Amino acid sequence: MKRIGFLQIIIVAILSSSSLTLVAQRVNVVAKSVKETRSSEEDDNVLEVEILIKGLLVDASHLVRVKEITNVQDDQGVQLLAKETLFSSSDDFHSDSTIKLAFETPSRNASLIKNVEGVLEYFTPKIDSGGKVVVDKPFSRMNTIVVDDKTSNVKVKFTDEQTINEVKKVYKEDINMKLDSLKDEGIFGSMLGEVAEGFVNVFDGMFSGLDDFFGVEHVFYFKVDDPNENLVEINIYDEGGKLVSIGTSKYGPVHTKSFQKEPQASWTMEFIIKNQKTVKEIPFTLSNIVLP
Repeated sequence: MKRIGFLQIIIVAILSSSSLTLVAQRVNVVAKSVKETRSSEEDDNVLEVEILIKGLLVDASHLVRVKEITNVQDDQGVQLLAKETLFSSSDDFHSDSTIKLAFETPSRNASLIKNVEGVLEYFTPKIDSGGKVVVDKPFSRMNTIVVDDKTSNVKVKFTDEQTINEVKKVYKEDINMKLDSLKDEGIFGSMLGEVAEGFVNVFDGMFSGLDDFFGVEHVFYFKVDDPNENLVEINIYDEGGKLVSIGTSKYGPVHTKSFQKEPQASWTMEFIIKNQKTVKEIPFTLSNIVLP
């Protein structure tokens, strides 16, 4: 077994002309661990790299994620694609500095990953930059638009269960109509189309039953129009500022926030939104990652 060395890469980012400025910021990216899994099942083959980002303040108000991986190559010249696994977490924003990446396994003769190139997103949502929208006394805003951010193209309506069921019905009908169109055009065979339609129905049922499964007693419903996926999170706080929302479900335009406490008029809703003022991109390159 080869020894896994620590990898430290210096990224120099010069970002200015905004409320978020990193001047000659030295960002150290350390490979904490490397794990390679091979199996007779091709889908189970994966190379996992856990990285630690240093030099950036990362907490609940300063978040980071890997926006994209643009190039991964082993020392045999083989290009590797990023993979989605149950434990990879690069797509999500993090309030801690550790991120798990997953790639296709390298060639068997490889001893190094020569390059991993990608882009970090550093996200600092604040009220004055439009990254946070706070709504007090939510019950007084029922069935109204609570967020209408034209800069980020995000619109959120806080609504009731009856209204949201109609939204879900229309969304499901639209999906099924598109599936029928694909089948008519021959893009989906009849069997594949039926499988896809069944998946939509099963997912709808799962969405409806999750709250009962987890013992959730109360839910807030939101109709979300967010074509660019700039709405990062919805948080619900009690009158003491304690986070009371315990889960999120998404089904097309329908977002729900669940909690077990009885909702109070004194609670506050907080919407976390990406925009040009709150997000900065930092290109990075990792070199010569030692394989196990």
